Amino acid sequence: MPDSLRPKCQNSKCRKVIPATKRSNARYCSGRCQKTVNERNRRRRRRAEAGQAPAAIERLNAQEEWRRENLIKELIRTGLHIKIREGALSLREVARALDVPSAAQVQRAMAEIELRELVSVAADKWERSDETTRLLALDIEQPHLLDIVACWEWAEHATEAFLQWEAHYMALPNGDPWIREDFHKLWIKEILFAIATGGYLQILSPPRHGKTELLTHFVVWLIVRNPNIRIIWMGPNEQKSKEVTAKIKEILEKHEQLITDTLPPDQTYAPKSRQGGVWQAATFKVDCRQTGIAGNTFLGIGRGAKILSLNADVLVGDDLEDHESTKNATVRKETRSWWITQFDSRKEEHTAMFLIGSRQHIEDFYSYNIVNPNFRVVINTAHDPECLIPEQEVARHVDCVLFPALRSFRWLMTKKTGSDTMAEADETGTYEMVYQNDPAEDDSYIFSDALLSPSFNPARSIGLRGIPETGRRLIGGMDPSATGRQAALLWALTPVDDIKYSNYLDTADTRYKRWMVDIDNRLGGGIEAAIELWNEWLILYGVRHWVLEDNAFQAMFLDDPRTRAWCHRNDVHVEGVSTYENKTDPIFGVSAMKRLWVPNPQGIILVDLPYMDEASIAKTTLYVRQLKAHSDEKKVKGKTDVKMAGWFPTKRIRKWEKELAAERVKANIANNDVYPRSYAKVTGFSTSGTPPWSR
Repeated sequence: MPDSLRPKCQNSKCRKVIPATKRSNARYCSGRCQKTVNERNRRRRRRAEAGQAPAAIERLNAQEEWRRENLIKELIRTGLHIKIREGALSLREVARALDVPSAAQVQRAMAEIELRELVSVAADKWERSDETTRLLALDIEQPHLLDIVACWEWAEHATEAFLQWEAHYMALPNGDPWIREDFHKLWIKEILFAIATGGYLQILSPPRHGKTELLTHFVVWLIVRNPNIRIIWMGPNEQKSKEVTAKIKEILEKHEQLITDTLPPDQTYAPKSRQGGVWQAATFKVDCRQTGIAGNTFLGIGRGAKILSLNADVLVGDDLEDHESTKNATVRKETRSWWITQFDSRKEEHTAMFLIGSRQHIEDFYSYNIVNPNFRVVINTAHDPECLIPEQEVARHVDCVLFPALRSFRWLMTKKTGSDTMAEADETGTYEMVYQNDPAEDDSYIFSDALLSPSFNPARSIGLRGIPETGRRLIGGMDPSATGRQAALLWALTPVDDIKYSNYLDTADTRYKRWMVDIDNRLGGGIEAAIELWNEWLILYGVRHWVLEDNAFQAMFLDDPRTRAWCHRNDVHVEGVSTYENKTDPIFGVSAMKRLWVPNPQGIILVDLPYMDEASIAKTTLYVRQLKAHSDEKKVKGKTDVKMAGWFPTKRIRKWEKELAAERVKANIANNDVYPRSYAKVTGFSTSGTPPWSR
């Protein structure tokens, strides 16, 4: 037999031709080569058993897999696999012809070929089941991105499909489904709407409310329903993004039921060969996608990474803002610049972008997106800021908590207490910023606890009891709404003379002291709900003067025939107030109300807030909470309706104060006691009777 047909030594570092003196089935050219290979294999086994298999072993396994694939391709290309089946050639002859170390390798390759042929036949007959099609929302076609109504209907349908898919395939180890609240469903619906329309979406959510697990499952669902999709996931750092990538890869690689139900028998999501960088720690490309599509299936990178020249169908931003990216003005500016030049530049018309995270600073780039008309914004608070239940009654806080099944009110209060305890004097409000998504800088506060707390009256409850009747006037303010919260606040006014503000005014003045009588913050119902409240408080308190905002939608309340008819029948006056320029007015603006709390030399408190019982404390707390969040530096975001309802009557009250002062002057004139003489002892100018300035 010529040397070209003789087998070669299986020692990879030798590969010499086995001498003819050796047995016909010999695998090594010498005993030394055999001993070397056996020792090498023993070392590999020991390392593998100890769980310390080095990367070199993984490379060797990959090389072995590559050789087997090449052998299969060569057998098919040359048609030798057919000759082996027909008996025209033996395994050993083919092994020698292809320079394969042993006939056993040819035999394994032939078995793999037969298995693939059987799988291919089964794949030709395979069809996705109707149930799987429904769970992947493939039973209805995704509408055109400009058909907004159809896109929203598709998003609603796809949301229900995803939630059922998640419950079926992504159950917990004990078999129970993941707990999904209404806000989780809203997230998915809004994300799917952004995918359908190629839109922008920002979700502000408290931490530890299940977003990472939900979005991980959602990304798997997107890939399974469309293996050609391209997703870029941007996290706060590279390590976090790699962890998400690893979770997604593990599901696609090891979830056998998911693979069986969604792919033909001859296909997988994980590639058979990991060569070429298609299945790495930070990025991967599924094996079942169509060829010719630029970009990988998934890419997970950290904030600040350069992603120019990368294409994407979906851009995900997960917790992009944190303490490091918002610690000073320079860093915040750099973060916004990166956002514009890198992340946002990857969005095309069809590309969906959605961000999810929690507020980290009043000037984080989330705040810019809130006012960006391109963005749809969903803001969740861990605890309803309108809740009137006292904090001490922990067990009653259920419906007012965002995620009561896992993040109870008691847990939230531990976070609040911890942040308040650890914070420095200039770092307060961390809980409100992160868990309530309501950040505020300390130097922007106009109404502080120290300023407001002296007005709390523990001896008075909601209502008119305890308010002096002499000179008392009633006036209510209302912030109307058709669908949201419709707030109303009722003031009782009693006159106080000779109030002097050393910080603002040099002369004494007459003021009205304001007594908070009641607050209402019901869900809006338009004019009918407003008239209903006016009628209730007319009977209960006798209030006949109301001040409403008359901007835009609210103006219709004043012009509506139902409003006019009711006011005429009940002798009630309702007037409007323009708020556009008046909000920052130095005399009538919201911030000018601070003068009511600023201490005066007489020590008179001009605001009385009831604080005796549970109902009084709850309503006063609601009003004070909104006052404390007020700032003139920026547009205040969040609930402001009760605060505004309390501010609307300010201009009318100021006019009444001027009228009251004028009446007091007239009374003094009638009593001949207008002004005291400055020089009572002076009876004349001079003995000549000529005034000095006439000389």
